[in-house]
Amino acid sequence: MSGSDPQTLEQYRNDANLNARINLHRRFSTNPISWNRWAFEQMRLPDGARVLELGAGTGLLWGENRDRLPAGLELVVSDSSEGMLRAAREQLDGFPGLEFRQIDAAQIPDGNGTLDVVIANHMLYHVPDRATVFSEVVRVLHPNGHFYAATNGDTHMKELDDLIGKPEKREMISTTQFSLENGA
Repeated sequence: MSGSDPQTLEQYRNDANLNARINLHRRFSTNPISWNRWAFEQMRLPDGARVLELGAGTGLLWGENRDRLPAGLELVVSDSSEGMLRAAREQLDGFPGLEFRQIDAAQIPDGNGTLDVVIANHMLYHVPDRATVFSEVVRVLHPNGHFYAATNGDTHMKELDDLIGKPEKREMISTTQFSLENGA
């Protein structure tokens, strides 16, 4: 997350804060299927696909879907935080065809047209220069490749903000910079 503000960098220095948020969602979710299982079902990952996940955090997407991976998948789990990559390595120990890389999403080191799929799951709202990231994604994707990006809506967690009495904080939260309402 090159160029990110110090608060964002500190939030993702390791997996503690992310895990706290994940556990909050798990505890109060009304959806009968987990986010990671649902998101995985939305993607087309052909056998032998070369896949890069940007901002993979703890690697939970892959850990929860280990039983559903296509044959011969070549997966790069990346994050700008070494602490997150350390947690992902623990989560995905023994995972076949997997590589871990510390990557700035604005400078993807892969060659032109070399990837079948790029995933950015709940991370683009942290990126200061999304246009550069999108250019990099287009550059590295195979002409028939797919880009999957997930984000939150502007009112994500509104109830919690209201409960703690800080609704004015909504405008300061980075998720409003790239949201369901303005992400397209």
